[in-house]
Amino acid sequence: MARLASASGTRQLVATPHVGQTILSPDRISEEVSQLNTALSNHNIELEIFAGAEVEYHLDSNTWSRYCLHDSRYLLLEFPHTHLPTNANDVIFRLLSKNLQPIIAHPERNPAIIRQPKLLSDLVAQGALAQITAGSLTGDFGPSVQSCARYLLKQGMVHFLASDGHSSTLRSPVLTSGLKIAAKLIGQGKAKKLIDDNPKKILTGEPWPA
Repeated sequence: MARLASASGTRQLVATPHVGQTILSPDRISEEVSQLNTALSNHNIELEIFAGAEVEYHLDSNTWSRYCLHDSRYLLLEFPHTHLPTNANDVIFRLLSKNLQPIIAHPERNPAIIRQPKLLSDLVAQGALAQITAGSLTGDFGPSVQSCARYLLKQGMVHFLASDGHSSTLRSPVLTSGLKIAAKLIGQGKAKKLIDDNPKKILTGEPWPA
């Protein structure tokens, strides 16, 4: 996976293991990311990994800040794949009230948002950010997800484009094809912000502009 990401031009990447039903400690995540970076250096792979997590929405709110991306205030938040919980707005409110910046992971793959994109619009208006998967734009998750992803992008409801890489073959860590589609839909400059300028705010800890 690391070789594929590096070969496609990616130089920095955040590891986001799922935290929810399975609880990985932040210390373990950081330790394994450190070991991985050592291995990448030893194999001359030009890629730097940062620690993070994809946190399920029901996780104890007292632990949220421990799982932010690269020790920032940005938290990658996952809602269920089957629906949008009735307390989604409350979860976003509580995150913001703790001075944390929620990033909703792959909203375009949520059936409720596919049927009613305004649900995401309301969360974004409340202060949440959204990250879609590059493969959604290319049709890897089916036509309804693809249509939703393209609609959200054109409506300005997308702030990050991620690979959501899971393996070297199934959902690889490559953004190239999705980025090309994004550039056609919203222009090269805006598309580049989704994979470059906006993610840099996370790595530098820069607050999201109002």
